[in-house]
Amino acid sequence: MNISFLDDRGSLINFYEVLDIPLTAEKASIRTSFCALIKLFHPDASGIDSEEQRRRAHLIIRAYKVLSDVSLRTEYDRLLAAARKQDRPTFAVIPDRKSTRLNSSHEWIAR
Repeated sequence: MNISFLDDRGSLINFYEVLDIPLTAEKASIRTSFCALIKLFHPDASGIDSEEQRRRAHLIIRAYKVLSDVSLRTEYDRLLAAARKQDRPTFAVIPDRKSTRLNSSHEWIAR
């Protein structure tokens, strides 16, 4: 499975922040958060079909794939730890679970 850990700008995505879970989250917590977020942001589930919704849903799916797979999560955690040691910023848009879209500043706007 070839999943990029980087965003379009080359910054490491913080998948834990994407799913709004702690670094110590177990598989059940990861799945619970994924299910709740995908219901809010996937165009088929939310009924809102916009570019922002599709991008957000894709990011949530990527985060889930990485954090729910033991080997991918191990590799990702190693890279995240190295980035933190070097004080390199990580990127994630953390949604308020009541939000539905991004504004021009890439902040989530509440319904």
